[in-house]
Amino acid sequence: MVGLVAWAVVIGGFLVVEGVALVRPHDQWPALSDVMRIVTASTLGRWALFALWLWLGWHLFVRGWQFFLRAPAQPRAPNAGAGRSAALAPVAMDDLLRHDVIPLLFVYVAVLAMLRYCGRVLHAQHDDSSRRNGARAYPERGWGPLLRHIVVTSTCGYVLFVVVVGLVYGLVAEVTMEFLRDAVVGGSFLAFVVAVPFFVALSWLTNIGRAR
Repeated sequence: MVGLVAWAVVIGGFLVVEGVALVRPHDQWPALSDVMRIVTASTLGRWALFALWLWLGWHLFVRGWQFFLRAPAQPRAPNAGAGRSAALAPVAMDDLLRHDVIPLLFVYVAVLAMLRYCGRVLHAQHDDSSRRNGARAYPERGWGPLLRHIVVTSTCGYVLFVVVVGLVYGLVAEVTMEFLRDAVVGGSFLAFVVAVPFFVALSWLTNIGRAR
């Protein structure tokens, strides 16, 4: 119940901030779409955001919907009551730090860096009396440059994801090679089987909508 309440508070706080930003769009309080627009206006920001998306998608979907902070559950004793849930196996503090705290702290620092970058961009825009919220105009381009842009972004983001997972999990958490191999295979599936076709299809539908 405590965990559910915590999730409710976090999601509720996010919705409140997003709602205020949408209701008051001219008070320099950026909405989530503004933050994403500012981050993706930078090449490195696109790669980092794509790598974070791969990390989150790999944990939540590819690894079989297993919540990565929860320890393996011990089987219940035969005489345990039917209404009692399985007890969680004890976790050593060293394992908790290396497997959970440090990887999540690294992700949090990356998110803070993105927010700091957004703050600098918004401050510069405010000084220049510009209200573009980081939007950058791109000229109309054909399918060749667009496909190249999608492939380069996906490839560089995937490489960044593999490097970070290898450094954080391989060196700090000291996970097995099977874990790292699952990250490489799962990340490649999300990057090149899911993301690239999705963006190509979305671009095609967008062009159809503009043509009409």
